[in-house]
Amino acid sequence: MITLSLTLGAVEIGIALAIYLFGALTFQILFFFRTFHDEKALIKGAVVLIGIAVLGHTISFLHLQYIVTVTGFGNVAYIARPPNSLASAIFFGAAVSAIVQAMFIRRLQRLANIHRLISIVIWLCVALRAAVSIVLTVLVVQCITISSLLAEFSWLVTTVMASGMAIDVSVALALAIYFSIQRNNTPLPRTAALLERIMAFSLTTGLLPSVLSVSVVICFETLPTTVVWMVPYILLPHMYAHAILASLNIRPTMTQHHSNVIELPTIASSSLPSNQGQSLGLIETQRIRDTPFSKSNSGNIFQNSNERFSTD
Repeated sequence: MITLSLTLGAVEIGIALAIYLFGALTFQILFFFRTFHDEKALIKGAVVLIGIAVLGHTISFLHLQYIVTVTGFGNVAYIARPPNSLASAIFFGAAVSAIVQAMFIRRLQRLANIHRLISIVIWLCVALRAAVSIVLTVLVVQCITISSLLAEFSWLVTTVMASGMAIDVSVALALAIYFSIQRNNTPLPRTAALLERIMAFSLTTGLLPSVLSVSVVICFETLPTTVVWMVPYILLPHMYAHAILASLNIRPTMTQHHSNVIELPTIASSSLPSNQGQSLGLIETQRIRDTPFSKSNSGNIFQNSNERFSTD
């Protein structure tokens, strides 16, 4: 049985949670610009675009809520055929996910130097998801009723969510494997501990959006006569934005926690026997603050965080 709680109620809950997440995201963006003054313009521009897109996404759903519950109160036609702000919300949500996924993929490429074929496949998935989202946006504008649109093109929603989930899981697991390999290869226990923290954080931020994508698909397929699936769908762009901003803003916390741990003197291998020089020559002055989340650059493990998102 279809009730208001399973239709308008679900949308109301999703929008309320989205407003809360938008407030938290605003704080994250302000923290980013106050803390990282010398960040590359490319990263700053991406953060600005993410903020604008999330704002547009939030305003679009607020407009939809007002039209359906105030202007069209008691009029079923407004529920059967929502305003075009639903289409704009889909567009802005797709923009957020595309930007964030591109940044995470670029990070993976800069750190792990993955095979070109794998990179091409992942980028094609991002392009496919963006293209399908644009098609879905156009169809929402042109449709007669939402129910008829979903009955005919439900596979589009499933494709968008499934492709996004595949991208998020692939990137998160690849980063986790990379940091796991680096942790196993490092001779420094505290460095290994820090890499474990980074690995866990990468998995968390990467997999949270995929959990929401799975929730959308499950609710969409099991409750087709309701719009319960709209709750995780509304929250998905906000989760993407929080994931990338959290990974940027946590860098000082990661480095400060371990900044006073390791500072070994440089041992010149030329003054030692060849077998000892080869082993000790690997141990040079390193500070734990030179991590993949720091802003200095001391080797393959400790990449400059700006470079990870820059273009070649």
